[in-house]
Amino acid sequence: MQETLLRDHLASLEIAEAEATLHLLLTRGLPHSLHPTRLRQLAGEASGLSEWLVAESEKTAGSLAEAASLLTPPPGPGCRSHPLAHWVTRRAGELALAPLNQQARQLREQWSELDPSERCLWHQLLTGGFRSPVKTTTLARSIARLSGHRAEAIAWRMLASRVPVGELLTPAQTLDTHEVPFPEPYSPWPRGEPPPEAESPVSDWVFEWLWDPAPSQLVRGPGGVALWSAEGELLNGAHAAVMEAAARLPDGTTLQGWIDLPGEGHFLVHQVVKARGCDLVRMSGTERRGVVAALLTAATRSPMASSGQGELFMDPLATPSPPTLLATTPLTPSSWEEARGLLASAHRQGAVGLLLTRQTPLPAGHPGPAGPLAWEAPELSCMAALTSFERLPDEREDGGGSGLRWTLAARTPTGWLPVATLDPGREIPSIPELQGWIEAQISGRHGPVRTLPPGQLFEIRFKGVQHSRRHKAGLQLVAPRLARWAPSHTPGEASTVEALLQLAPPIPR
Repeated sequence: MQETLLRDHLASLEIAEAEATLHLLLTRGLPHSLHPTRLRQLAGEASGLSEWLVAESEKTAGSLAEAASLLTPPPGPGCRSHPLAHWVTRRAGELALAPLNQQARQLREQWSELDPSERCLWHQLLTGGFRSPVKTTTLARSIARLSGHRAEAIAWRMLASRVPVGELLTPAQTLDTHEVPFPEPYSPWPRGEPPPEAESPVSDWVFEWLWDPAPSQLVRGPGGVALWSAEGELLNGAHAAVMEAAARLPDGTTLQGWIDLPGEGHFLVHQVVKARGCDLVRMSGTERRGVVAALLTAATRSPMASSGQGELFMDPLATPSPPTLLATTPLTPSSWEEARGLLASAHRQGAVGLLLTRQTPLPAGHPGPAGPLAWEAPELSCMAALTSFERLPDEREDGGGSGLRWTLAARTPTGWLPVATLDPGREIPSIPELQGWIEAQISGRHGPVRTLPPGQLFEIRFKGVQHSRRHKAGLQLVAPRLARWAPSHTPGEASTVEALLQLAPPIPR
């Protein structure tokens, strides 16, 4: 739905307006024209309120941008309406270059031309607080549907401001895409149980850990290197070491595997989809591992030293750089019983199951599964309390979302820490008893977020736990989903953060 709305909106705009809109949605930013402290001061002067009242208004509204937009005088009856391009290309620059003693006058003039909702956005842009509400993947797909390009080509052009935003809207026949390292079409691996031992002995298969049922693709093309998720999202920005190593691969190489699992800064290679432009996806497990080993050996950085006269030579005493492209390690169960034991221990390894690939291709017409086969471990579960929610526009193309984002937390000795942020779907939030409790128990407002006391518990199912420095609880649930409301459970029965951390794989020493 969001893709369609965005495409239709861009199609209705003049080219200058469309460029200004894309400029903001791509978060390429505006000149940082106004410090938040200065905005707080000017809003207080315009409203006649003291500093502490402005601070209280900011707490109530949830953000300085929204509080300042409500405190300042309303626009006059004859206020002018300017298009977005006027504000982005002209007015922001004027304010950024204005001397301090003229900023107040210019900002008052701008307030007189904007209504409160427009002022809120304008304050976010001026103070650097604006965050694009649209995912890059969604934006690329919307532009692709409008211009006729492939979404991957748009995402590649967006990367590092490769082209002016206006060129993203040009018709398909006018944009050169031959250098774009496109991913191969994604086909999900079949999921399920392996065939009975009588039909297929364990020795017929190559076993590996399944880190994620949806692998990424690392592509080396004529225009550079691209790391694509299974959903078509470009992941280059956060993995510089992987990009550097992949740049040493031959042109026309496509690797399939997983990023940052289980280590940091690694790409685990499951198979070579293409090598020098040749399709290799139908190789047997044994052949595939040989090609992977040869490619990764060639991509490993050779230790170099300087002769002191500007020449480089191989130094046999130098320590090689740690490899960032790694082949997955095969597992060697001797029986299906032992293979099931490996499956039971998958969560402790940080994996979600086992990936099975045939040692040799099946003959034509054979009824058995050809592989790879994703053999997933049973889901884990925990009890967590609903501690806040946020109302959002539905981003799903099929309109199947709830328009809500719930934050659920686990217990600690001193309180609660969030462990999952989920779309609860439509069924659970529509329960009248639960809906009434949520509306009656709102204890705080922080912008669009509403906080709640931890009084209602829910069962969360997930495929694993990973250590995470980015999350307050120190962990991240893998593929969490809301299973059910548990009204009979009390907050004291909620899972603890300590118990969830025990499900995570050990941190490498």
